[in-house]
Amino acid sequence: WSGFLLLSLFLVFLLYGLSNGQRLGWDHANVQSSLLLSIIFGLSFMWRETHTPDPLLDVRIFTIRRFAAGSGVAFIYGAGLFGSTYLLPLFVQNIQGFTPTASGILLMPAGLVLGLIFPLAGRLSDRLSPDMLIIPGLVFFSYSCFLLAHGDVNTPFWTMAMWIVIGRVGLGLVLPPLNARSVASLPPEWFAQGAGAINFMRQLGGAFGVNLLSIILDRRTFFHNEWLAQTQTHASSITLETLNQLRAIFAHAGVAENLQALAASHFLAKMVASQGGTRGFQDGFLIVAFLFLSAIIPARIMGSSARG
Repeated sequence: WSGFLLLSLFLVFLLYGLSNGQRLGWDHANVQSSLLLSIIFGLSFMWRETHTPDPLLDVRIFTIRRFAAGSGVAFIYGAGLFGSTYLLPLFVQNIQGFTPTASGILLMPAGLVLGLIFPLAGRLSDRLSPDMLIIPGLVFFSYSCFLLAHGDVNTPFWTMAMWIVIGRVGLGLVLPPLNARSVASLPPEWFAQGAGAINFMRQLGGAFGVNLLSIILDRRTFFHNEWLAQTQTHASSITLETLNQLRAIFAHAGVAENLQALAASHFLAKMVASQGGTRGFQDGFLIVAFLFLSAIIPARIMGSSARG
């Protein structure tokens, strides 16, 4: 119970600090104290688990090379899965103007494909080295995120759906061999500990992924908005031409002459904000893509350890 309490406090203070750092500021006393307390409780949990005869999580399982590598892949898997699931509905609703129902339907084909891939990957994982399935799965999902990083307001519905399907094929290839082969690398007395630890690492990665991607999305959107706004000056011929075209459109629509310039400027500001938001989401998808590519390293360790 003491280990469970320390672990819970570590997670609560860590996620509180991460989620409020962007809102309150990273130099805010509450944020800094929360992050400091998370470090204290995290270290206390590690000390407690190494000095009790009946630990909640026997940290010695992470000394098994193949299991430690699998835990790293599981952490990145969770971050990518939950992070992309966080980004996708926001992107299609905020940038493309989808309804919540339409954004749910967008994810439906990917969910069906994932359900079909799981049993196939499970059968193959009994016959192949884990890296022979995990690495292609990581590449599939990374490629899907690279495609999504090129999406914008004009990307068709079914094109987005197919890009997401590619990623879910990758996720389906990763999970069965990851769980089975990571736990199988442990001594029998640690099987229960290993199964719980792998699931915990995946959920922990998901919590980190959502928190950090929300921060990245906010910061990158702000950065792109600031940069794009600085380019919209009267010294720019493109800006002047755009404003003239917008004024002509509003004049044709019957807007009063004294309001046309204001309406054009307001519409241009909305265009800049939309473009900045699009680029912020694109950066988020790119980060997830590179994160999944980085998981190839521990996946290779899993494979080499299995063959050894």
